[in-house]
Amino acid sequence: MRWLVALLGCAACGGGFDYEGTAGRPQPVAFPSLVPVAPVVVDAAAPKSFGIDTGAPGTLIDSGAFPSRPLGAGTAALGVLGLRFASVPAQTGGYFTADDPLGGLVGADLLAHFAFSLDYKGARAWLSDPFSPANAPADLGAGAEVDVPFGLVGAHRVTFQATIEGQPPTWVLLDTGATAVTLDEGFYAQLGGAARPRLDGLKVVTVNGIATGFWTRVWRVTAGGASPGASPGASVDDVQAIVVPGSMLFRNVAAETGRDVRVLLGGKFLRSFFTTIDYQAERVRLARYVDPTHIDPDEWIRPGFRLTLRGGAWTVTTVYVGTDASAKGMLEGDVVLQIDGMAIVGLGSDAVDALMRGRPVGGSVAVELRRGAQTIDVQVLVEDLLPHYPPPA
Repeated sequence: MRWLVALLGCAACGGGFDYEGTAGRPQPVAFPSLVPVAPVVVDAAAPKSFGIDTGAPGTLIDSGAFPSRPLGAGTAALGVLGLRFASVPAQTGGYFTADDPLGGLVGADLLAHFAFSLDYKGARAWLSDPFSPANAPADLGAGAEVDVPFGLVGAHRVTFQATIEGQPPTWVLLDTGATAVTLDEGFYAQLGGAARPRLDGLKVVTVNGIATGFWTRVWRVTAGGASPGASPGASVDDVQAIVVPGSMLFRNVAAETGRDVRVLLGGKFLRSFFTTIDYQAERVRLARYVDPTHIDPDEWIRPGFRLTLRGGAWTVTTVYVGTDASAKGMLEGDVVLQIDGMAIVGLGSDAVDALMRGRPVGGSVAVELRRGAQTIDVQVLVEDLLPHYPPPA
């Protein structure tokens, strides 16, 4: 790597991506659905929210957010996590909807020239060049680091071996753009477990449209530590996972990488750690949070429906199968007006979610909803939608 010293900091070249600014400075980010989202400047326009996604091969710019950009392949000047890039390859197209109003994705072709650090608890992220422990904030609150070697294959894919529930080691792909651990349906069937929880009715957006899947749990996921003589890996117990039957995802990943990847590791695993994907050293650095108060152990104790903000209205987008919400006749597309007598129009997602959580199992939530010209009142039970699944004794 060649370095050029500038008055305003450091300008360096990383594999063809010249940048200005000082790397290694933590920047505030949000983690909606455990996906890192940061303000990004494109061609000097006003900042827009972009996902920072190791699972995206390149940078995508949404034409709805940037209507003046020509469609298709090109380049863009980007401001990302405190650094400024004069020219980054980017593809512009219609990638997002009003339900998911991102301006785009910053992908692995840019990230692969840095060490990309994610502080899930502190809502911070940064790019280091090279990695240095000194860049971590003093209030990080993380323990000893576990290093997991990886190899870059395909389109900058971070792959390594992990152990799931004591099964033989399997290839996994690390994806910061994925909310959960995602299991290939054949691998899920291989795990078995008659008592394993399952919550049907999950809607997943794929390149082929909306697919239906389900939530489940696995009792342990261990990243690394699979090869003889390797140091112990980093484990998380009682991990939430999703399965999408019929998906071509894993077949496509295998074709691209030449590896039989059976699992995606997303935010439900990574949030237990201060996580650095150190592309330069080909190491994933995982330091467990000492006090993981950012993880709610009761996050699945709630009514059996999900809301999304659509056109300014909080709209039911998921009604889980077999729940009281389903039995009471709630439907996708219903607009919720009030929860327990509180109008939710104009509230943010955190405030709306708080109204649905923190209640005892067996309690109820009063919901006023609009369906067409009708206003309907329902009492919906609070349920443990996805019971815990700890390791066997």
